[in-house]
Amino acid sequence: MVRPLVAVALVTGLAAAVPAGAASPFDGTYQGITKLVRSNIRGGAGSGGCGGSADGTSAARRIVDGKVKMPWGTNEYEIPVGADGTIGGTASVGAAQITVSGKITGNNMVIDYASQSCFYHWEGSKR
Repeated sequence: MVRPLVAVALVTGLAAAVPAGAASPFDGTYQGITKLVRSNIRGGAGSGGCGGSADGTSAARRIVDGKVKMPWGTNEYEIPVGADGTIGGTASVGAAQITVSGKITGNNMVIDYASQSCFYHWEGSKR
């Protein structure tokens, strides 16, 4: 009977030592390409402030503690990654209301994200 109690104490001690927001199996850096799919969603001139210079460029996305870090201009916001690799949520960055959806399968990640004016698609692989 001593052995099961020791095992329970050890397991309980280990579980208590794991902090909230601990690393997920998806944590890491993914490298891929950003594509501007659509600009001027609500109308307007030019690129609608969509940052067209990012179109077709290589970009990294980091996942830390089960949250993907997403850039928006000079800002960054976080979107949760589910236990099944599903990415989804919304964020407010300045005047932009951003909706994000995506999926991680194996070492590959696909993300679609859009504001009121811009729609981007990003695909990459874990380094």
